[in-house]
Amino acid sequence: MDPFIGQIDMLPYTFAPRSYTVCDGQFVDISQNQALYAIIGTTYGGNGTTNMQIPNLQGRTPTMFGTGPGLSPGDMGSEVGIPEVVLLESQLPSHSHDMYCGETIKDGLVEQSNNVGLISAARGSSGGVARVYSSQPRTGSNVPLNYNAVLSNGQNQSHANRQPYLALQFCLCIDGVFPPRS
Repeated sequence: MDPFIGQIDMLPYTFAPRSYTVCDGQFVDISQNQALYAIIGTTYGGNGTTNMQIPNLQGRTPTMFGTGPGLSPGDMGSEVGIPEVVLLESQLPSHSHDMYCGETIKDGLVEQSNNVGLISAARGSSGGVARVYSSQPRTGSNVPLNYNAVLSNGQNQSHANRQPYLALQFCLCIDGVFPPRS
């Protein structure tokens, strides 16, 4: 069975087969692709007089257009979503990071005691112990921590925001059977 013009196929090739073009957002001449233009027009871009744009599925997941329960409406040809996102502190779920004070046992580990003593950490270069709050040995009395000792973290840098994926080639048929309307 011959493919329909405008049909998009997922293919395991590194090339577009004959009668297909890669869905990479390229602009093509309307005069050389009149049947394709009659089917998709400028839905994916182009000026509509001399050129039209092929859908760009590079790094995108195709989805059905329209609406559904609990879904945002999707218009045909619209690109939504972003590949990377920056989370604000207000968007993080409530959580805590426990900090323990006590005698250093071995390799920078701190014995969890009654939360008094030195805050210790392993020193990466020599393997010794670095006392990160005080350089003095424990005196037996409680020492309040400076509020600057524990601050917000993060540098407002984006992180990848993608579901697991497998990369395949998306190709659009540009020379085939004109699809009949039902």
